[in-house]
Amino acid sequence: MPGILCALLFAAFAPAARAEPPRLTVRAPLGAEIRVDGTVIGQAPIPPITLAEGEHEVEARLRGYISRTTGYYARPIRGETLIFYLNRKTKRGALTRSALIPGWGSYYGDRTATGITWFVVEAGIIAYAFSQDSRFSDDLLAFESAVATYEAAVTDVDIAAARRDRDAAYDELSATEDRRDRAIWAAVGVHVLSMADAWFRFPFGDLPARPALASHGANGEFTTEFALRWEFR
Repeated sequence: MPGILCALLFAAFAPAARAEPPRLTVRAPLGAEIRVDGTVIGQAPIPPITLAEGEHEVEARLRGYISRTTGYYARPIRGETLIFYLNRKTKRGALTRSALIPGWGSYYGDRTATGITWFVVEAGIIAYAFSQDSRFSDDLLAFESAVATYEAAVTDVDIAAARRDRDAAYDELSATEDRRDRAIWAAVGVHVLSMADAWFRFPFGDLPARPALASHGANGEFTTEFALRWEFR
């Protein structure tokens, strides 16, 4: 009789247990902003999150540290824990990024407007350099045509006119080449300055290398932990 009663109770409560929505505990450094599917949930430590079953995107952000995002499939199992280890942003990381793309290091240092400015300025100069290089090709063809006309001239009048056209074409060619070269050097200068800006104005020099994880407190449930760590700095 007791066995039958236990079986009935299990049958009565098992569907309800299975129907409980998935819950996820997120552990991240104290003060880290936690987002799920782009929506801000709160700052660590936060209580367990109730999720709809299925695929979700969980992100942890903290000023001065590299944000982490991971996909998580929520299942109707209580007590799963997602742990975010955040790496500190470094001057070397800022310098490396600006060496690859102008302004990226400043953006990495949370100076978004400065980073975008460096990128736009260098991109504009490079675009101007390409336009002058294209014009240089056209001017070179014009100069070669003027030289051919000069060499084919016979009368003194034609020779004098062709010489003037040749000299004018050469002056234009030289001016275009000079503008192109100055634009190239300007782009190089902006790139170097953006690297220096990322290095010398890096704002996160006094942060701890590995911030302590915040915990909302034990809830007495079985936990399966998923630890995430990235080492690229």
